[in-house]
Amino acid sequence: MDTKGDLLIIDDEIEVLNSLKRFFRKEYELHIVQNIKEAFEVLRKSNVGVILCDQRMPEMKGTEFFKVIKKLYPDTILILIAGYSELSDVIMSINEGNIFRYITKPWNLFDLKNAVREAFEKNSLIKSNLIMVEELKSANIILENKARERTQQLEEKNDKLQKLLASQEEFIANISHELKTPLNVICATVQLFSMYCNNGSLDERKDSIIKYIDSIKKNTYRLSKLINNIVDSSKIKSGFFKLSLSNNNIIEVVEDIVTSVTDFTESKGLNIIFDTNVEEKIIACDPEKIERIVLNLISNAIKFSNFDNEIFVEVKDKGEFVEISVEDNGIGIEKKNLKMIFDRFKQVGEALSRNGEGTGIGLSLVKSIVELQGGSIEVESEFGKGSKFIVTLPARRVSQENMLLSSKMRNGKESIQVELSDIY
Repeated sequence: MDTKGDLLIIDDEIEVLNSLKRFFRKEYELHIVQNIKEAFEVLRKSNVGVILCDQRMPEMKGTEFFKVIKKLYPDTILILIAGYSELSDVIMSINEGNIFRYITKPWNLFDLKNAVREAFEKNSLIKSNLIMVEELKSANIILENKARERTQQLEEKNDKLQKLLASQEEFIANISHELKTPLNVICATVQLFSMYCNNGSLDERKDSIIKYIDSIKKNTYRLSKLINNIVDSSKIKSGFFKLSLSNNNIIEVVEDIVTSVTDFTESKGLNIIFDTNVEEKIIACDPEKIERIVLNLISNAIKFSNFDNEIFVEVKDKGEFVEISVEDNGIGIEKKNLKMIFDRFKQVGEALSRNGEGTGIGLSLVKSIVELQGGSIEVESEFGKGSKFIVTLPARRVSQENMLLSSKMRNGKESIQVELSDIY
């Protein structure tokens, strides 16, 4: 029988501890404490594999505590619970290698459970690697075949661990940059407002203030899109991302999306054209997710198009499936980069990134949502001549609809501002 892993939970709020105790007591050997001193006592007496700690502890911050723990117990996996206001400390601690993962408040218990499970998996991998290294040291010529097999297992496990670490480091590097850019703009503007309030110049600077408020809104939309993409990407990976399928006219759904962005594309000096080979095609889909897919692809097309270019959005009835394509005649993508553009947290280089922004989550998220609906996505591109993204969805219907949604865009202006925030 497998031994339960030792999980140490640290929080100064008894209600939080009781809640987490109820959630984890069946799966792990729990150690519940309310202060740092008691935590060190537990660590001295028990073989703790994972520590879950609140950032705001009376004696010291969780990040400071983890810095000490990383030196004393390097194999222990550390998860921090923090609020959005504390993310700068958290990101710095992750960059220093002191934290495996952080959970923001208020947390989703299922996401938290998944993070703890992955932490124990990593702890198990580290312990397994150490055991295998010792076994290889004691192996002799008679056990050469067995040693070769163990070596292969070790390499596979090490490769898995390195990929996990590399993915985490790349994620943090991208996210830290993406969070800082709009946050710096918002913080600087707030400081400016404060100065105007203190010196009594609000009224005379009304025109400037209106522009500053618009800047805050745009950067807030940008943060919202980034956070939404991160959360949804994590939900998809964890299996918690759900679709609400209903029978809709996919032609009308896509055409409404294109119509809603026409004024915006015209303001950018671009002409967007919608076309279809049928007037109606009823399929089972989630209109909200279709909106997100198409807006993301249109956003990419706008970002990498030149003034006076055209963007073509087309829906084709192909019998058993429907094809939605977004094509531009912009800068295109080099052949060597085509394979990586749908990778999670990957950006193609500066040659493609017109404005140098983005975490690389967008197209990966589009691909995941398309595949959840039973479809596929591919890209055709010629560098210097443009790109064409093609989404293929099955043309089936559902007899029982999870949720009846209108094909009209809900709160369309807000959706567009969020999804197109990185090109405003």
